[in-house]
Formats: sequence, structure tokens, C-alpha cells
Amino acid sequence: MKLKENIILKLKDILQDIKNEYNIIGDIDIDLGTIVEKSKASSSDFSITCFALAKVLKKSPIDIANKIAESLEKEKIEDIDKIIEATEKKSINDIFKEKGQIYFRDLEREIILQESSRNNCVIATGGGSILDNENVKSLQETSFIVFLDASIECLYLRLKDNTTRPILNDAEDKKQLIEELLEKRKFLYQISANFIIHIDENTSIYETVDKIKESYINS
Repeated sequence: MKLKENIILKLKDILQDIKNEYNIIGDIDIDLGTIVEKSKASSSDFSITCFALAKVLKKSPIDIANKIAESLEKEKIEDIDKIIEATEKKSINDIFKEKGQIYFRDLEREIILQESSRNNCVIATGGGSILDNENVKSLQETSFIVFLDASIECLYLRLKDNTTRPILNDAEDKKQLIEELLEKRKFLYQISANFIIHIDENTSIYETVDKIKESYINS
């Protein structure tokens, strides 16, 4: 019982962080106790519980994974887009509008080169970073690259209400544009990766992490 209560308290903290980050006003109707029960809460199932919460919030599981890493003092996650925003003191949208995509890609290349030289961290790159061969070269020389091969439906559910992606913001049919971008980029993702894992809207973070760790250890 104490374990369940502790997990619920952690989930409440994570939920509050997410509400703040995404400017969600008011209460969200989520029964955390039920989510924990359905996850058969144990210390090893905490990430599954958080994945259930991510599905309810319709946010990317990586947001929850990041909060878990912070709360459990795990290895740091370096989000390239967030580092760029912190460096420029502007949102990605504003950088695109004011300085253009070429400026953004040049800065992205510098940041990836910088972050790829670090040890003991997880780097989350933007989807378009693969288009620059220098980025691929920097990461292949220093890192174990994982391609999360998400289904179109999974990508669409994550991105349909997202307004932080400049390339998608003005699309009349966001799902169609996602399909077109993935069709153009998927081969590059595949040939650049050390490990490819398929994920969809029902994929468990816990199982995904286990598979990635196993592949990394055996590489």
C-alpha cells in the first residue's frame, strides 16, 4: 500500500509539472489510483504507470520519461531543441520566423556537435536533424543511435495539437504532411541508426527502454 501511495504522490508531482509546462488550466480528470492499479504498481512498473498517464494526457511518452529521469536522478536527457531555445532565448517558432530555417539548421549542427561529445547522457534530436550529414557523422562517431520507428497514427496523435513545430504549423492537413515527411526521411533514419524499434500509441516505455538497453549492451 505504501508503494502505491508513493507512486501516486510522484505522479501528482509529474502531472503538475506537465500542467505548468503546457499551460494547462484547471484540473485534469484523471484517477491516478486506478491508473496505478491497472499498471499493477511495483517499483519496476513505475514507467508503465507513467506511460498510462502519458496516454491519458495525449502527450509524448518522452515527456514522462524525462520527468522520471529527473525525479529518480538518472542520466540527463539533452533535448537539442530546448538547448537551442535556451541559447537563443527564443522559441523554435520565433527562430524560424525571425532568422529562417537555414540559421536554425546551422545552430542545430553546432549544438549536436557539442552535445555528442558528452558522456553519460541521452540526446533527443529534432526530426529534421537527420537531413544534415554532419549531424549524422557527429552522432555516429560518439553515440549509439536509436530510431524510434513510430507509426503515422502515433506521430499524429502526439503532434496534432502541437504548435511548437514550425514546419507543421501551417499545414492544412497535418497528418498528410507527417506522412510525406516520414516518407522522405525514413530511409535516412534507418541507415543512420544502430538500433531500430517500432513504437505505436500502445507501446510501453518500460519494454522499449529494456530493448534499447539490451541492444546497447550487446553492441
